[in-house]
Order: sequence, then C-alpha cells, then structure tokens
Amino acid sequence: MSISRVKFFTLKNFLDFLPITLFLLCVRIFDSRVTHDWKYPMLMAGIVALVLFIYYLYFRLKQNRIAFGINCYLLTGAAAFIFKLEWLGNIYVTSQ
Repeated sequence: MSISRVKFFTLKNFLDFLPITLFLLCVRIFDSRVTHDWKYPMLMAGIVALVLFIYYLYFRLKQNRIAFGINCYLLTGAAAFIFKLEWLGNIYVTSQ
C-alpha cells in the first residue's frame, strides 16, 4: 500500500466521524446539562453530516456503516429542529 493511499484512508476515517466529534465537542462547550438545549450542537453536526453525504455521493466513495448510521441520526435530528417536526423530536427525547 502506497503512502498516498494510507493518507487518503486516514483522512477519510477522520471525515467519517467528523459530525459526531463536532456534536460531542459542542455539547461539552455549550454545557447542555444546564440549558437543556441540544439545538445548536445538533444543527451544526447535521449540517456537517449533510455536506459529507453530498461529498461521498459526488465522489462515489463508500462510507463506514457505523459512521453512516450516526450521521443519519444527526441529520434527522437537525431536520427535526429546522422543520419543527415535533413527533420526530419526541422520538429523540424518549430514546435517551
């Protein structure tokens, strides 16, 4: 395996889990225990997940299945906030 191929896999692995990493950092920074507000971390992570989906579709790359599931979760959570889908938000609240 060439060095450039190893660098690509390392970058791809980093990109796969970027939305969940961003979400966890934002939760830690915003201290959601006090405000009970998951809106901003979920929106930021959902937007990054959407950009990654478009990137992977455009370049026809395969995504890690676990990262794909996590990114779908974050993306649908962001959609619940953006489109004010109360029923989807309630599913997220009850699944904690």
